[in-house]
Amino acid sequence: WQIELAPVFVELTVLVLWVMIFCSSCLSYVVSFTEYFWVAMPFALVPQLVAAHFLRRLISQKHELIESMATFDVGKAECREEFDRKFVMTAIDAWYGSREAFNHYVQGPIRNELLQKRSTQIPSAYFIVLITAVSAPSFEVFIGFCLDGFPADVLWTRVLSKQIGFFLASQMASLKILLYLCDRFAMPPSIPHLSSFPRIVGMCDFLQTLLIYLSYILVDLGSYAICRRSQRHVWSAALYCSAMLLLAGLLHGCWWRRCG
Repeated sequence: WQIELAPVFVELTVLVLWVMIFCSSCLSYVVSFTEYFWVAMPFALVPQLVAAHFLRRLISQKHELIESMATFDVGKAECREEFDRKFVMTAIDAWYGSREAFNHYVQGPIRNELLQKRSTQIPSAYFIVLITAVSAPSFEVFIGFCLDGFPADVLWTRVLSKQIGFFLASQMASLKILLYLCDRFAMPPSIPHLSSFPRIVGMCDFLQTLLIYLSYILVDLGSYAICRRSQRHVWSAALYCSAMLLLAGLLHGCWWRRCG
């Protein structure tokens, strides 16, 4: 018998991100009708700040689980019913020969396998699902342009700059960066001299999330600013689209190679 751990946290991560992206998309749509667009947009993306903080918590719990497996002892396991505990212990003795052998298996092969996959990995197909929350309204606008008979060059500019360049490639790149930062800086900052002041440690932890969020909106809003300027000509839209596709391909390609 062999134990395999299913990465349920991946699905939970995707769910949280999708909900927060949808909320940000709704707020961004409202903000787009105001004359203070660039001032209000960082606030419209605040749900991403909530998502980043939640993801850091979720990923840090995963890291702590892997670390705790180094001292795993099945003898300390508890069940609500004593009958269930006896049943599990009997099954372990039958499958692995002894509880000590099972402890060594968890502390060794299983933990080593998880250490090799320590970084949070989300399949690129899930990123396509994530961007539907923000790209669907824009696609509806594009359909309206087509039905209204807009010129071909206007339609091509819209497709290259917004539909493919920003809402597909740029979003896949910025979300990949957000996920990487949440994974890389998942653990709260270690401040030995302030460990006895939980409120200060909590503030530093939130500041760490805030810096991740600011890095994300810098990338996202910077890309959107370039996207808006690229809509003046078809060739500039094509250039922006190509650059974003290249960036997204590099980021996701490096991730695939690291997974391999």
